[in-house]
Amino acid sequence: MHADLGYLGTPSITGTRKPRGAEPGHVRRASNRAINNTRAAVERTVAHLVNWKVLDTG
Repeated sequence: MHADLGYLGTPSITGTRKPRGAEPGHVRRASNRAINNTRAAVERTVAHLVNWKVLDTG
């Protein structure tokens, strides 16, 4: 399961926070971007399915 930074410390796959007083490196940014892209696609799919379920139950 991919999750946002609110779930740090759980078994979910999360991004990494920005180091204090520094900018994240290119690898860290790319990793966070890949995780967020996957998570966003899943969230859009779930929202789409929920929308259809609402239409179905009337």
